[in-house]
Amino acid sequence: MPSPLLSNYLTHPSPGVLTLGGARMAFVDIESGFWSLRRQLETLLGESAARAVFQQAGADGGASYAAAQGRAEDPQTQRQLFADCLRAYQAAGFGQFEILAENWLPERVTVCGRETFEAWMMSRHGQRARSPVCAYTAGVLVGFLNVVSQRRDVVCIERHCQARGDEACEFDLLPASQAEGQSVIAFTPDPALGKLPEKLDEPQLRETLIRLTENEALLRSVVENARHFAIYRVTLDPASPYGARLTLASPSIRELTGVDDYYDFSNWFKNLHPEDAPRVLEANRRALEQGEPYNQVTRVYHPRQGRWRWVQTVSNPGYDSNGRLTHFDGMVIDLTEQKEAELALQEMNATLEARVQARTEEIERRRATAESLRDIIRMINSNLPLDDFLQQAVELAAKQLGAGACVLHHIDLEQQVVTQTATYGMEGIFEKRSSRPFSAMKPSGGEGYLQALLARQPIYGNYPPLPERVDEIRRDPDIPEAIKRERIALRERYAGSFAVPLYIQDKLYGGMVFYYAEPQEFHEEQIQLGLAFAEQMAVALENAFLRERVALAERSRLARDLHDAVSQTLFSASLIAEALPKLWQRSPETAAQKLEELRQLTRGALSEMRTLLFELRPAALSDTELSDLLRHLANAFTARARLPVELNIEGQPDPPAGVKAVFYRVAQEALNNAAKYAQARQVALHLSGGRERLRLEIRDDGRGFDPLAVPPDSLGLNIMRERAESIGASLQIRSAPEQGTIISLDWTSPRQETL
Repeated sequence: MPSPLLSNYLTHPSPGVLTLGGARMAFVDIESGFWSLRRQLETLLGESAARAVFQQAGADGGASYAAAQGRAEDPQTQRQLFADCLRAYQAAGFGQFEILAENWLPERVTVCGRETFEAWMMSRHGQRARSPVCAYTAGVLVGFLNVVSQRRDVVCIERHCQARGDEACEFDLLPASQAEGQSVIAFTPDPALGKLPEKLDEPQLRETLIRLTENEALLRSVVENARHFAIYRVTLDPASPYGARLTLASPSIRELTGVDDYYDFSNWFKNLHPEDAPRVLEANRRALEQGEPYNQVTRVYHPRQGRWRWVQTVSNPGYDSNGRLTHFDGMVIDLTEQKEAELALQEMNATLEARVQARTEEIERRRATAESLRDIIRMINSNLPLDDFLQQAVELAAKQLGAGACVLHHIDLEQQVVTQTATYGMEGIFEKRSSRPFSAMKPSGGEGYLQALLARQPIYGNYPPLPERVDEIRRDPDIPEAIKRERIALRERYAGSFAVPLYIQDKLYGGMVFYYAEPQEFHEEQIQLGLAFAEQMAVALENAFLRERVALAERSRLARDLHDAVSQTLFSASLIAEALPKLWQRSPETAAQKLEELRQLTRGALSEMRTLLFELRPAALSDTELSDLLRHLANAFTARARLPVELNIEGQPDPPAGVKAVFYRVAQEALNNAAKYAQARQVALHLSGGRERLRLEIRDDGRGFDPLAVPPDSLGLNIMRERAESIGASLQIRSAPEQGTIISLDWTSPRQETL
């Protein structure tokens, strides 16, 4: 069957009004598709032919509208009609227009336009033209002016254009005779425009028909050769499915949508994506019932290609001469490549965001791990008692690994006993510091744990879900009741566990077990973090054991020194006591002096004994006030060195136990140095302060020394500095040869420093 001619769609319902099928609307009125169509026409036909299509469409539209407004013979009324047409064009949204020149034909009329349709579209798409682009607008102006002035020879020259950077578009409308040699837009009236003021002679009519035939061929070529888009018209028909029937369509509809019988409008809705169909049907209903423009992006399944394609369908309503909605003219544009590229970009961005998020989380975990390990190292260097350190360490390890509980075990391979040395989060389950022989590890569920520790391997796993993981313990007759209660309590609270071995110098010390309230995946990073904590704990334990051995050795040394000093003092006191009766008979005054010396020796011996008690029982040190501790040191020093000690105490010194111990040890070391090296005649101790601030000064008038010439570890100076640093105190030593020595120790509570 031959294809219908485009001229079959031309109708002339009333004088001055032309209905040209859907062609003009398809080219001009569809704002959202105008740019795409322009690019397609330029690609298919070239810029000149595309410009001619838009120019002719504008001229026909302008002439059609002007002819419908009536006619006038006098120039004044003609000017008014032209101004009215221009205002209507502006009101339709095609730009802002102003008549600049008051002259009228046969001279010229100049119109200034801003944001004209084509210039606005170029700006919107970020492009700049080399020459004027407003062919459609210029055609409309030519159509307006030729009809209202009852002429055919008025042409338009676009002298300025915003699309190429000018401030405004400027159109000169003048007779063709005045525009020789210039590029103009002329008026070629379509014979279907209705009855024009002047009769058309036969040559003019023939020329018009030739032009119309050429335009028809051009439009047919555009419609039938469209690629990646399609032009169509649907006419309202309440009796048809979906309220309309197709009257014109580009064959490319078949390739775009996969619909073979595309003239059956109902086929357009069969292969819509289920997620898009309700939206599309609702938009189609509103368009047909309310005359709304239609603009929808949807997915359509293409049966031959076996995939979903993306299309954008855009159409605008059309009306007859009585203003009744009769049809929609529109375009279908292929968006598949664009949408697939967008989806690929979105997927790429999502993947990139996921990688960034994962990397950020990994960095955050490593930062938290580093901080936790740093906290472990800080605790190692804090000289905390071993039990306090272990308790803080298991709590820190549990929190860092996201565990609800942590238990540190010591494994005694010789006695074959497992002992809990520190726990966190196990209240109501295990007794603190409980022990269990190796033989009880199987019924307690720890046999695999012990084997993993011996093999120097981590072990981890999740328990069965509740209530199964508890019921299997209850049903096992081989588990003793006491152990059964523990395991039931454990499994009611926790869903999985993870254990790591602790080795000190390649010897098994024990293990750490982490318990989790929720099942875990136990990823590699979690396992490595647990092993890192175990290594740090091993280092901490090794350092703690070394400190204990050093402290024990130091206490033994001091005890020996004090024992020797006490023995020497008591021996001297014994000699004086034996000689006193005879001396009293010969010289009572001398005897009285010896009696006072005896009193000092016995008091010093008593102080030496108390000092020995402090070394053997460190708890006694914290129970004694600092002022009494210094008195005992002074008395013992006097008895041992036979040197008087001036002791001054100001205020009520009451520092924390750790601070008290450091002040006592520094004073003890300073007096020992004075007795051994200073050869002093007098020593003075001055203590002042309270609970938040404390100062101790030890002064002697001995031979002194050059601090710069003495190694830092000589005379116990290094020990005194380390003790001062452990409590954040400041130690200063001032001395010079033959000028004595002054040692000062200053401490301020950290809480006081922040005030």
